[in-house]
Amino acid sequence: MTIAVLAGVVAWLTALSGRIASSLASHDLLPQSAGWMVWPRGPGVYVRWVGAAVALGLLVWIALRLARPRWIAAPVIAVGLVAALASPSVPYPGAYALFTAMRPQLEQIAALPTVSAAGAARHDTDLPRSLQAMAVYGYVSTDGSGGVFIPQWAGWVDDAGGFWFTPGTSPEGRDMWGMACEEPMRLDGDWWMCGMRVEAGGSL
Repeated sequence: MTIAVLAGVVAWLTALSGRIASSLASHDLLPQSAGWMVWPRGPGVYVRWVGAAVALGLLVWIALRLARPRWIAAPVIAVGLVAALASPSVPYPGAYALFTAMRPQLEQIAALPTVSAAGAARHDTDLPRSLQAMAVYGYVSTDGSGGVFIPQWAGWVDDAGGFWFTPGTSPEGRDMWGMACEEPMRLDGDWWMCGMRVEAGGSL
């Protein structure tokens, strides 16, 4: 029983790891090496859901073993189910914190030959599998002159928001899948964000 309880604690912490990391990131306390924990897509999502599933399973087992009479386990399990469904989600840490967490991978995208080489503008430049979690749908928009738009959210029909890399200029007025970039915020150097909330909280 003790082992099951300890395993359950570890599983719940795993399921909640994104929320913990998001809180740290919003206060600039998350190490760069742990940035993947706040990515809205990628391996962290699967790790958290596995943790939630294991945690719920152990909670059910422990509740059924200890509850006397058995019906007492029902509300405990119901609360556990709600917690397991809610815990893997990651609150938005804010534009700058998310950019910091993703920056090494974003820099790799900006350096890709399909992005950095001059050529025709494209709205569907595919990313390598290892970088697909950095953008909605796994592809980015390139402007043909070294600039790239890396969408973090997208509407059902059109419109999007995300990070821009535009060497030597601002992305003001550029297309974001149907929505023009207005009042972009410089993040660092040639990196900007547009169509994203600056403050933390809620979702993208």
